[in-house]
Amino acid sequence: MDHDPIAYEIKAFADVPAANCSPQPIVDGTEYFVVCPACSGRFEIQHVNGTYRVGIFGRRVTTPPAPIPVLCECGLSHPGRPADETVHGCGAAWRLTQ
Repeated sequence: MDHDPIAYEIKAFADVPAANCSPQPIVDGTEYFVVCPACSGRFEIQHVNGTYRVGIFGRRVTTPPAPIPVLCECGLSHPGRPADETVHGCGAAWRLTQ
């Protein structure tokens, strides 16, 4: 798929299974290779596992899997994107479900 330089628009899309995003282990988390459902832009996101130390002896506590929010960060040109917008994408939002 090639990138579609659609006009910038804030829009929510359906959840996507994280398993469909080529998950790769990284230190303390997972990297996902995502494709924007609106503009077909491709980019990577990193999600850090919810494991942390608690108490004086460092007992590990893990949080249960939760959906990972994603905003299009294709970094490509989209007409109408506000100049002060810090996320460089088309405005699409969705979640990766685990």
